[in-house]
Amino acid sequence: MLCLTFEIGENRYAINASEVIEVAPPVNMTTFPKAPSYFAGRFNFRGDIVPVIDLRDLLMGLTTKKYLSTRILVVNYHAGEETHKLGLLCEKVMDIIRIKEDELQNPGLITEETGYLGRLINLKTGIVQLISVIDLLPPFLRKDLFREAAGE
Repeated sequence: MLCLTFEIGENRYAINASEVIEVAPPVNMTTFPKAPSYFAGRFNFRGDIVPVIDLRDLLMGLTTKKYLSTRILVVNYHAGEETHKLGLLCEKVMDIIRIKEDELQNPGLITEETGYLGRLINLKTGIVQLISVIDLLPPFLRKDLFREAAGE
């Protein structure tokens, strides 16, 4: 499996590269009052309005820092039978690595709030934790973000 790796704070994470549509530079986004702090806003991606989640804020409660390597990962987000585009604001997008299933290890403690955190791989350069895109959003946010696409 090919995975795109990135850093958030001091930790390294990866998502399955097959879910990634594009790695885009940061852009100006439209924000919404009273939205959760990890909702960075929405932007126009090739004619589609795409919601963006600040992964550092979602995982650590801190706003993403702006580095030269900060990017928006535009991914396929599967919500039921529908597939939507979702932006993930990430610090220090690194590279693509190949992971073998037998190299993945159990992460240990996973709570209901961190169900999107997947298995671990121990590389020479450190530990990388997989993130499940499909489990990333809490149900209430999933419903609100994609309400327009569902015709509600």
